[in-house]
Amino acid sequence: MSISFFAYTEESKPIERKELTEAMAKSGWEIAYLSDWSGLTPAEGNRLQDGDILIGWQQDSDLTAKIKAILDSGDEDALEPLGESEVLGVCSVGISDPHEDRDDFIPTDVSKDIVEQLRQAKLCYELVTSAGRSDFSVEFQGAVWQVIGDVTDGLLEDPQLGEYY
Repeated sequence: MSISFFAYTEESKPIERKELTEAMAKSGWEIAYLSDWSGLTPAEGNRLQDGDILIGWQQDSDLTAKIKAILDSGDEDALEPLGESEVLGVCSVGISDPHEDRDDFIPTDVSKDIVEQLRQAKLCYELVTSAGRSDFSVEFQGAVWQVIGDVTDGLLEDPQLGEYY
């Protein structure tokens, strides 16, 4: 079972990767962007895109040089053990119009302020970790979720807890 966290924003364009990278660095994280796990294909473009795979590790990790070398080599098999050893976090991001095909996404049991923020939202980021995730991946996913919320001045939703922040 996967875990999803959502961030809703009034911004009409996805966050720039450079802005997200800088904000994650302020939180102590290094981050890399992939469009495809196979061959560790780097994501292209200046902005975060629907389907991007995010990889993160702590800035003070002794393995930073090794991680960057593996990413450059495209050897996904060499990267997997680092995720299993709680050194590397992985999550994917979905980006969509929150109103498209979802008339029921605005709950009725929340404050008027939250309802208004959801109505005004132009983008929804869904950060997802897979069923086989590590605790470190969940930590990384949460850090990305919070940073996107901060940078975009967005509304955060934790559907597991049924809470908005």
